[in-house]
Amino acid sequence: MTNNDWFGKIDELSYEDCLRLVRFAPTGHIYFQNGVVADYFNAHLNEKRAELTSEEVTAISKKIGWH
Repeated sequence: MTNNDWFGKIDELSYEDCLRLVRFAPTGHIYFQNGVVADYFNAHLNEKRAELTSEEVTAISKKIGWH
């Protein structure tokens, strides 16, 4: 897959989806290993978080938990 393919997949993720990956993705996940893709993922995560209230962010975090 190209970086643009990964970017397209990342664009489809909600904040909750992103947070789940941050907490539970296996070691070596492409979103966190490839520098360009990781930067894009982090920018997307921050953009999605900015669209939410602090209460919504907290509720999503509690919903996901840490297992």
